[in-house]
Amino acid sequence: MRLAHFLFFLAPISGLLKAADAPEASSPIVDIGTFLDYTVEEVAKKPIVTLRGIVSYVKPKGTSELVIEDSTGGVMIHWPDETVLEKACEGQYVEVEGEAESIRFSYRLTGIRLRILPSSNPLVAQSANYMDLKSGRMECRLVETEGLVRSARIDWDLKPPRLLLNILTPAGDFTAWVQRFDGANGSNFVDSKVRVRGVCLAWSNLRKQPSSLRLLVSRLSDVNMIGPPPRPPFDAPLTTAETLFAFRRDGINLHRVKVQGVVTWCGTKESFALENGNYGVSVRGNFGQSPLPVPGDEVEVVGFPELVGYSASLTDSVWKIIRSGKAPEPLEMEASQIIGETELKDVDQRLIRLEGTLVSRGIESGGSLFEMRDGSHLFEATLAGMQSVEFANSLSAGSILAMTGICEISPQKQQDFRGDGPNRFILRLRTTNDIKVLHPGPWLTIPRLLALCGAAALGLIGLLVWNRSLRITVDRRTRFLANEVRSRHDRNVQFNAILSERARVAEELHDTVQQGLLATALQVEAASLTLTDHPAKTPHHLALAQRYLEHSREGLRRSVWNLHETSATADDILVELEELIAAMNVEGGISIVLHVEGTPLQLDELKTHEIMRFARELISNAIRHSGATRIVVAVTHDPRFFALEVRDNGIGFDTAAAPGPSSGHFGVTGMRERANRLGAQLTFESQPGNGTVASIILSRNKYEDTSIAS
Repeated sequence: MRLAHFLFFLAPISGLLKAADAPEASSPIVDIGTFLDYTVEEVAKKPIVTLRGIVSYVKPKGTSELVIEDSTGGVMIHWPDETVLEKACEGQYVEVEGEAESIRFSYRLTGIRLRILPSSNPLVAQSANYMDLKSGRMECRLVETEGLVRSARIDWDLKPPRLLLNILTPAGDFTAWVQRFDGANGSNFVDSKVRVRGVCLAWSNLRKQPSSLRLLVSRLSDVNMIGPPPRPPFDAPLTTAETLFAFRRDGINLHRVKVQGVVTWCGTKESFALENGNYGVSVRGNFGQSPLPVPGDEVEVVGFPELVGYSASLTDSVWKIIRSGKAPEPLEMEASQIIGETELKDVDQRLIRLEGTLVSRGIESGGSLFEMRDGSHLFEATLAGMQSVEFANSLSAGSILAMTGICEISPQKQQDFRGDGPNRFILRLRTTNDIKVLHPGPWLTIPRLLALCGAAALGLIGLLVWNRSLRITVDRRTRFLANEVRSRHDRNVQFNAILSERARVAEELHDTVQQGLLATALQVEAASLTLTDHPAKTPHHLALAQRYLEHSREGLRRSVWNLHETSATADDILVELEELIAAMNVEGGISIVLHVEGTPLQLDELKTHEIMRFARELISNAIRHSGATRIVVAVTHDPRFFALEVRDNGIGFDTAAAPGPSSGHFGVTGMRERANRLGAQLTFESQPGNGTVASIILSRNKYEDTSIAS
């Protein structure tokens, strides 16, 4: 204390020294109340603000914080650099410059500069009650209030660690966070009335609604005990569960009391239930106490009475085990006796046994949840631990079960003089042994029926999918076989066409080359005969022989060229026609031109092959036999048909008297037969001296058909 007073009087001197060296504020100085009245939009712009006030709280370590206050309000300043607050202490008059920001329902500054000023008037704590603290008007103000200490513990997870005192008032409770406590655990304050001095700070939710309160207390000396010191815990007077927290004309006792009873249920978070006479009591333990009792243990419990749920419980409790024993037998009850209309029994927190029908089951809070029906009343039962889920899953809806557990009643608010009555209850089971199956439920439950329907639906879907897959497979196989048959048919057609072409070439060789070679042989023989008797005629015969050989060579070359025709794999028949005309122009020296009308149509390769054969033979015949100087090849693409026409200006011929197979000429007849197999129409128009027009027309349904008649 002497050191604190020395620092308090030394602070103004150090402030004078720092004030002389610190720079002046770069932003206008406003009072704290004006800053707190800024709009949200103004604070969102993060303005730089300068405030002056007296330090009411300093936390230099961890998240460095400073609280200052003037006559208009208080504000918290957060410092990113904790070294700035190493020399700050409560009672100093300071000037703070920082960036404004919003925190839940209030504003604060992020500190930029701290300047200690000459000392001002000392800060006096304002007296306040619980409602004053929760109203918000004491936010970040130094206050002094009174209450009863219910628990004390050190939270080592905080930085720095703090001593937390839970303080109860008639209107509610709050927690005092003591920053400097010199290693004391605060147990000497429990169950004593204290006056505490600190900075009020509220925790709020996202809607800016205060949810809990705390006082930031600088040191343990700011907590002062008033009244007599507390007695040892187990020296508290023994009371019964029936009178616990009961109404009294002189006021309800808020100090801790002692209750003795037998444990009937143990929870997982330092909580259990006991029976005292004809009443049950819920007990919530203090932090870290062990060991927990087990059902059947007789215990003494010292705790603070508090109305939680339907009846009073003991909170912040300590206990000691007197002896071990057997848990009491459960009461045989019906749901109508707990939440019915008349003759209700107070079994809150007592061990009871109920029979009912299982409506449904599920998982809740790491355990099993059962929804039960007893007559017209519904209730729930819970069993902690995930190991219970497997057992719960073995129970089917509709099963008749007997359950043993602690009854926890929820109150219903009444609007008349009768007060709060029971509304619903939950049965808290201890182990799976608390569930007895009296009669199993029907096998065909709604979930199983749904599962069967789902399985049937899946089977039907699978059957439909299999049927569809089978149809696709059959269709694919059918198309494959059809293509195979068509391919074999096409190969037969192509083979027949090759045979026909060979016959045609043979005819060509017979009609041209063979005769030419025979004539040449005769001329050579004549030349040899005249060489002796008439040598002057020998050159004439040799010249004729040379001309016949040249003619035979040309005929042979044309025949061989026809044998090496391009395979019918081109996508565009026009390309092949252009190549054919170019070759014959070079070979024959006759003017051959190509005319195309309409948008080109796509023909399959067999049709292309046959059309090219027609074109080659018609052009070749015009060159060899017509004596023409100009040949026109016209191709017409029409949505209804495809047409190829070959016109020449040659000598023409009489179509009725044209030579046929009887005279050894098979060209026209062969072309007509090929046209019939192709499904095309072949016509010749010619008169002697007027040239010849030969055309072949293939209708659309024919060129779309990929087959050729044999």
